[in-house]
Amino acid sequence: MISGYVISKSFANQQNKKMKAFVLNFYAKRFVRIVPALMVTLIIGIFLYTLFVPIAFLSASIKDTALAAFWGVSNFALIASNDGYFSPRPDYNLFTHTWSLSVEEQFYFIFPFLFWFWLSSNTKKLYYSIPNITLVVLILLSLFFAFWASNYQRDWGYYMIFSRFWEIAAGALLYRYHYFRAN
Repeated sequence: MISGYVISKSFANQQNKKMKAFVLNFYAKRFVRIVPALMVTLIIGIFLYTLFVPIAFLSASIKDTALAAFWGVSNFALIASNDGYFSPRPDYNLFTHTWSLSVEEQFYFIFPFLFWFWLSSNTKKLYYSIPNITLVVLILLSLFFAFWASNYQRDWGYYMIFSRFWEIAAGALLYRYHYFRAN
C-alpha cells in the first residue's frame, strides 16, 4: 500500500507533462531503480548457483526462475514449475524472492496510464471521475480474485498480480483522496 502512495505522489509532481513524456519518464525512473539491482542479484545468484548447487530435483527450476525474473515474470514461472509458495522447492530456489518484484513490474504496465488520465481529468469530484471509478472497480475485482484464489488456487493467490493489485492500488487511492482533500 505504501508503494502505491509513493508512486502516486511522484506522478502528481509531473502533472503538466504530455502522456508520452509522463509515461517515458516514469519507466526511465523505474528502470534506473530496478534493473541495476536486479542484474547484480541475477549475476551473483547464477554464479553462486553454478558453483555450489548440484543439479537435482529441488534445484531444477532455479535457472528458469532466474530467466523469468530478468523479464519480470518470475511469479508465472514459479507457478508453471509447480514451485508454489507452499511447496518445499522454493526454499532451494535462489530467485523465489523475485516474484514480488515481478508483481510490481506488472502493476507498472497498467498504473501510469490510469494515473495520467486521472491527472488530466478536469473534474474535482472525488467519487465521480472515471479514473476513480475504474481504480475502485479494479481494486474490488482484485480483492474478489484474491478471496477466490485463497480458497481454490493458493499459489495464484500468493504470486499473481490479479490477487495483489489491490494492495498497491489501495495506496494510490489513498493518495488520490489526500490530493483532493488538499486541493
